[in-house]
Amino acid sequence: MKDRSLSAVLIVIMGLLVVLLGPTVPAVATETSDEAVTWSLRPAGENGSDGRSWVELELDPGASVTEYAQVQNFSDREVEFSLQSADGYFTDTGRFNMLDAGTPSTDAGLWIDITDSVVVPAGGEVTVPFTVTVPADASPGDHPAGVSASIFSSGTTDGGAAVGIESRVGFRVMTRVSGDFVPDLTAKVAARYSMSWNPFRPGTVNVDYALQNAGNIRLGISPEIIVEMVFGAGLTSVSAPKIAEIAPGEVSRASVEVNNIWPLAVLHVSIRAEGRPVLDAESTDPVQVQETVSVVAVPWPQLITLIIAAGIIVMFIVTRRRQRKAIAAQLEQARAEGRREASAPSADV
Repeated sequence: MKDRSLSAVLIVIMGLLVVLLGPTVPAVATETSDEAVTWSLRPAGENGSDGRSWVELELDPGASVTEYAQVQNFSDREVEFSLQSADGYFTDTGRFNMLDAGTPSTDAGLWIDITDSVVVPAGGEVTVPFTVTVPADASPGDHPAGVSASIFSSGTTDGGAAVGIESRVGFRVMTRVSGDFVPDLTAKVAARYSMSWNPFRPGTVNVDYALQNAGNIRLGISPEIIVEMVFGAGLTSVSAPKIAEIAPGEVSRASVEVNNIWPLAVLHVSIRAEGRPVLDAESTDPVQVQETVSVVAVPWPQLITLIIAAGIIVMFIVTRRRQRKAIAAQLEQARAEGRREASAPSADV
């Protein structure tokens, strides 16, 4: 009973959806229940939708601006939607997301003031104003956040415990605070060599890397992995997955396999990346970074094969020499016997 009562008060956050689609397609969500609700949330002007996918702002410290969000209810009943703001972040692949309801915001999510809820009639839409106020001491650069519209529904588990389901959609609100903009990028890399025990097949270099936006503006990053063999015996480069966007302070981690690499004692593995500002890309120079690590790649299969081959050759040579000596000894013995027979006196008949 205790576990059941605890489960009854737990809120299970499911169906979290922050969809960032093209400018002509709104973010739409469907609440899966017997009375399904479908709705969308998109940026708007005072008189309704204005075609934007998200909100981009450039403000001075201490400045404030009013924006609008349009909530559209595609369902056949009136629905009350909860409205929220929260800090935003980018995933390792560069997709935007918002902090969940249980994680407190510490940055631009706190700058947004929006009403707690809105009631939208069946098949209708409501435009809601919200205010973005930049603190006077805000640091220059990009600050990601977002607003969302959500509904809360209840259900029961197989065991009969009550659970809550929150579903939401939203769009990002990107605020760039004026000041000195500094694009910067740092990298870390680690690598290991995985050999093939077939001596006639090359192995694989497994590369783990992390790229951090060490500046104060958003970057789009194009990474490349380079494997260089010792003494310049060969060089292999592969393009790693591109990162669409990464916010200031964020770290993107990924792993890449570089195939068809022969184990030549020591390999030099590098991560080379170029970061281009998402905004003002043409007027701001890209930043580049490269980090290198050395990996020991002992060619054990090839060495073992070489040792076995050398052993076979040595055995062949030794055997041939012994055979030659045996044949020479037999010939010498036959000559000696022939000489003895030739020098022996003949018996009288």
